[in-house]
Amino acid sequence: MTMADDHVDVAVVGAGPAGLSLAHSLQSRGVAVRVVAPESPWHATYGAWRSDVDGCELGAPLDSMLRGAWDTVRVVGHGEHLLRRGYVVFDNERMQRALGAEVEMVRDTALGAEHDIEHTTLRLASGSSLQARLAIDATGSGVLLAHRAVAGIGAENVGGAQTAYGLVVGSSPHVQPEVFTLMDWRHPDAESSNAGAPGSKSGAHATFFYGACFTDGSTLVEETSLYARPPHDIADLRRRLAARLGSDFTDTARAVERVHIPMGRS
Repeated sequence: MTMADDHVDVAVVGAGPAGLSLAHSLQSRGVAVRVVAPESPWHATYGAWRSDVDGCELGAPLDSMLRGAWDTVRVVGHGEHLLRRGYVVFDNERMQRALGAEVEMVRDTALGAEHDIEHTTLRLASGSSLQARLAIDATGSGVLLAHRAVAGIGAENVGGAQTAYGLVVGSSPHVQPEVFTLMDWRHPDAESSNAGAPGSKSGAHATFFYGACFTDGSTLVEETSLYARPPHDIADLRRRLAARLGSDFTDTARAVERVHIPMGRS
């Protein structure tokens, strides 16, 4: 729904995990809040240390919205490290549904904001507007609610991003079912050698492997660039993942995950 010239206590722009979590928490405390965002599924994989989210307000019990949970996390740098700390990956549809169940949504796109001493007025793509005592930009690294000239944002000043290319497959010898591989920093060409050094070769940008077996029997294998400016090319991440796995399984994968998370300038 889109509401013209409406007024609320808080307007949240963006309906990702951050925006919906904030709106859910505010709504549960009686705050008049609306979320402004077009209809969009969550494509990225969202995970967290269990201890960080155990007590969070998620709209449903934590274990009811998980895609997988592990007691051991694996990180590979110069050597292999097994961390005995619980880690979880969310089921996106369940979490999105739970967080948004009681939240009032405005299915529109915020094009800009005008501020006065008491309110912020959001200009929406539909031609409507939404006025709020407090407006929060939860779109990522964007500066929708700031002055772009002050923030130094322009076509010639592109920020960096985290990018990833992943495949959902039936299984992979590179992933142990009982262990969550959070980061394997070995270069893809060194994957077969225990002596493989982390990071890059020949000055190439370093990327890492991420892998997990989920409760539905599927396995995610992914190559990730933690941050690059300009963003690391998705096509190169696909090539690196294929080198690490020994073949490009894109055509036979159950699903393909392409991730681009803006992270601003560094």
